[in-house]
Amino acid sequence: MKALKFVIAICIGFLLAGEVFSGDIAVSPAALEYKVMKGESFPNFFSIDNTGPRNDAILVNISVSCDYDPGVKEWFSIEPPGAFEVPANSKKRVDAIVKPPEDAPSGDYECYISVTPMPDKENLNFTGTNVVIGASVLASINVSGDEIVGAKIHKTDASDTEVGKPAILTIQIRNSGNVKIKPEIKVDIMKDGNLVDTVEETADFILPGSGNIIDMKWDTSGTTHGNHIAHFDVFIRDEKLDSLAYIIDTGRGGNITIEQDVSFRIFEAGTFTKTGAVVGIGAKETINKGEISEIVVQFKNTGEVEITAKSEIKVYGNDKLINLLESNSLSISPGETGSLISYFKSEEEGDYLLEGKVIYENKEAQFGEEITIKVSSGKNDTVQQEPPKPPKPDEKTKSNGGGSSMILWGVGILAAILIIAVIVLMRK
Repeated sequence: MKALKFVIAICIGFLLAGEVFSGDIAVSPAALEYKVMKGESFPNFFSIDNTGPRNDAILVNISVSCDYDPGVKEWFSIEPPGAFEVPANSKKRVDAIVKPPEDAPSGDYECYISVTPMPDKENLNFTGTNVVIGASVLASINVSGDEIVGAKIHKTDASDTEVGKPAILTIQIRNSGNVKIKPEIKVDIMKDGNLVDTVEETADFILPGSGNIIDMKWDTSGTTHGNHIAHFDVFIRDEKLDSLAYIIDTGRGGNITIEQDVSFRIFEAGTFTKTGAVVGIGAKETINKGEISEIVVQFKNTGEVEITAKSEIKVYGNDKLINLLESNSLSISPGETGSLISYFKSEEEGDYLLEGKVIYENKEAQFGEEITIKVSSGKNDTVQQEPPKPPKPDEKTKSNGGGSSMILWGVGILAAILIIAVIVLMRK
């Protein structure tokens, strides 16, 4: 019967990809394994996921039952104990620690850790018709008077870097035995098949069922740039872990292999420290047709060494690439900001879209924003002059009256002269 229950639990865990679902909760993993010595503690944990459609917290209760060995449930320490809430749309970790007494019989034990959702906060007695069927996690316990020393490697990694900057070498180790371990890690650095250097470190103690991530630093000063390989070896009590330690059971009917040889690159000095950023762009929004306009890109050297930079801008009109603008190259000291200037001119009216970037030390920094320039005709509209207004009637009258008076005055003088001439002739 015990074997049948174990097979059923394993099948359920496999079919549900390591999770047990019940109503509004999901519990994972579906099974926990303990390998523990008498009188020693073995930590483990599982997670409860609130999958309910309503945006509400769910109250759950945790209990342990061991049908064939009722006293075994006293070995368990659950944290948090009893009833507690799982917030909406979130997970809650539950630690389940097993510590058999010194006089516990050696052998295998099976228990179930039950997770029971509650319909409301007031009902904490878990009796009556309001009880909701929960999910159970199978706990398989192996108690031994003998030490079981073992470990599994869950991750290896080596970071790219540059000459003079440390490379970070990472390994994740999990204690698969029933006694605490203090792993020793050795990493051989290889280049072109030759040993370049070796990094060694002793990790802190790792308790049974627990894991630890160890980061080591390799000083790259004096080395050469290029492709490298980090080869990881782990020793426990002076014995090297074999290749089986790097094969991890996924719990879903398959395995993954963690690489002992990890490739990484070392770049030339200054590659990672040559950095910059576009901090401003200046350009006229509207210019006249045929007018030359400056586009000024402010670029800051945020790195540790001098850099050389230039801007490159693509000009689009009517959704077509019509021009490429480039500034002169400019050397910028660390912490300083330089102005990269290019020039835009168009003989055609319309709206132009400019997209650009700054190129520096084989790197690129995008503008992060588009520039729009409107080109207009540049001519003012012709203003038609109004025709001269005719003179006012009174002004016309005054003008004509003055002329008539002058004529009459001249005629009078001429008549007077003629009369005088006639009188003179008659006297003769």
